[in-house]
Amino acid sequence: MEHDCERVAALYAPGAFFLSAPFRDPQEPRAYALQAFGDEDAADPAFGEPLVDADRAAVEWRAKIRSDGKDFTICGVSLLRFGEDGLCLEQRDVWEMCEGDLRRNDGH
Repeated sequence: MEHDCERVAALYAPGAFFLSAPFRDPQEPRAYALQAFGDEDAADPAFGEPLVDADRAAVEWRAKIRSDGKDFTICGVSLLRFGEDGLCLEQRDVWEMCEGDLRRNDGH
């Protein structure tokens, strides 16, 4: 997986609300990507079929990541709201991470 913070940041509207976990402070999306990618040696993400209603979407995601020589599995759900231009205006995530490769039988 390519760790491209600028490419990630380009998906968000200026001033977008980004909350990476319920009890964290909101962050600027680019700053979060820099932090998250800085901890990863590699990542292999997979996404479920998004549920879409007007300007909102929810999507389940899962990734096997490698960090400090160890494998981890992270999985969660993102709640998203988009502007008319297609850029993300708001993202709220809930996730959990465990050590090891914990993929389900369906590959996610």
